[in-house]
Order: sequence, then C-alpha cells, then structure tokens
Amino acid sequence: MVLFEVVLTQVSLLISMSFYTLLERKMLGSAQLRKGPNKVLVMGLVQPFSDALKLLTKGYFSYKFLLKHLWTVAPVLSLGLYLVLFEVVLTQVSSAQAVYLSVVILICLLGLGVYLIVIKGWVSNSKYSFLGSIRAVSQALSYELLLSFIFLLLGVLYLSFFVGDFIYNLYFMLSSISIFSFLLWVGFLAETNRSPFDLLEGESEIVSGYNVEYSAGGFTIIFMAEYMGMMFFSVLFIWLVGGTSWFLLGTILFVGGCLSLMYLLVRASYPRMRYDLLLESCWNTLFPLLMGAGVFLLLMVVM
Repeated sequence: MVLFEVVLTQVSLLISMSFYTLLERKMLGSAQLRKGPNKVLVMGLVQPFSDALKLLTKGYFSYKFLLKHLWTVAPVLSLGLYLVLFEVVLTQVSSAQAVYLSVVILICLLGLGVYLIVIKGWVSNSKYSFLGSIRAVSQALSYELLLSFIFLLLGVLYLSFFVGDFIYNLYFMLSSISIFSFLLWVGFLAETNRSPFDLLEGESEIVSGYNVEYSAGGFTIIFMAEYMGMMFFSVLFIWLVGGTSWFLLGTILFVGGCLSLMYLLVRASYPRMRYDLLLESCWNTLFPLLMGAGVFLLLMVVM
C-alpha cells in the first residue's frame, strides 16, 4: 500500500510538471502578445507529451571525451533528488508516515543539487560546461548561505528545528509578512537558477552552460529536474512560512501551485542580471537585510 502511494505521488508529480511547462509557454506567449502552443490536439493541451515523445526518441550522442557513466547518471540523480525531497516533505503532514527531517538535513540535501550541476559540467570536458559549473559554485556559496541563515532563524522563531513542526508554529503571521518571506523567495529563485538568476546557462557568454553537451533524453531530464525543483520550492516556501492555516495537504499544494506562477511571471518580466551584480546584490543588499532582521528576531525571542 505504501509503495502504491509513493508511485502514485511520483506519477502525479511528473504529470503536473508536464502541464507546468505548458503553462509557462502559454504565459510567455501572452506576455509577448502571441498564442503559444495551440496546434496539438485541443489548444495544445498535449504539447508536453508530444515534446517528450520527440525528445526521448531522438538519437542520444555520447562523445569520446566524455566521462560517460557520470555524464549519463548525473541528470537522473538531479531529477531523483527533487522527487525524493517532494516525497519526504509531503509525508510530514501524516504523523504516521512522517520521516524526521531536521532543518540541517534539509540544507544538506538542497546543497546536493549544486554538486550535481558541477558534476555535469566537469564530466562534459567542455570549457563552456566548466564555466557554467564555476558559476554554479560561486552562486551557491552566496545564496545557499543566505538560505541556511534563514532556515536557522526560522527554527529559532518556531522554537524547533524539525521541519514537521513548522506547520504548527504560532508565529506564521509574523514570518509570512516579514522580510524573511521576501529573502526566502529570492533565495529559492536563485537556487532553481531561474530568471533573473539563470547565469549558469548564459547563452551570450557560455553557449548553454553546464548542459551544453547534453541532447535528447539527457537534456529532457535536466529540463524536468529544473521544473520539478520549482514546484518543490514553491511547496516548501508555503510550508516554512504558512503556519497552521495551511494545515491541510490540499491547501498546501494549491497555494504552492499559485506560488509556482511567480516563477513564470518573473521570467516574463525581468531580464537576466549581470553576473557581478548577481553576487553584489546578495552580499551588499540581501545579507545586511537578513542580519538586521535576525538581530530583531533574536531580541524579540529573548524578550
């Protein structure tokens, strides 16, 4: 029974991710005053499945200079990481099936995504892929440190470092309207490497970044992992700052879906940042805001 629930959850997530890509293409089309996908079946509703069939049946090239085993496995691990994280976080609602998930463990698991990007760039043996990996490391050092501080400060606010307890917190209104929500969302936006933080794939400088040597099925899985990460971070965001009013699982998923639209609206609205400004905005703007909010929070907890 548990295995059936896990499989059903994973299949549901993959189908949701497929229609999420269609929604993005429709929204980008509207933002650019065009229709977007509208030819396949009715209004292009099965366009994601048509694209998946096309990409997965194309020839899969692997060059001699690649480290083939790691090069092949790395995209699958990226997708698997977010599927596992999704499963673990969703089980926190049920006390019978809950897996103990500490904030520190969550930070470590989220950091694995950067290692997988580095591996994909390194094993490709391409200078453009390697430059994309270097960008991933420097961006992770900045924004994952920001996220780590936010997670720990939220743990202090909720008086618990168990992620399952965050949903029962008594300070959800404070965290929801505070600067923590804004900083957390910006950190998640950078963690998923989405516009305006998609410097890892800067076409004007490094062709396609860490995934330049991937095609067909490999590129498809990387693409799927990115969108699965966007869905996961949307649900995680409402979990961390939502509070008791979001106790029902259905409500968490619904509000998380609404927050997923923010990724698409940001991409349709903002251009890609310059790389030096990306790092400067973290260290010169976001970190001082976080430190000030952290001092205020600690004083409030002590008093």
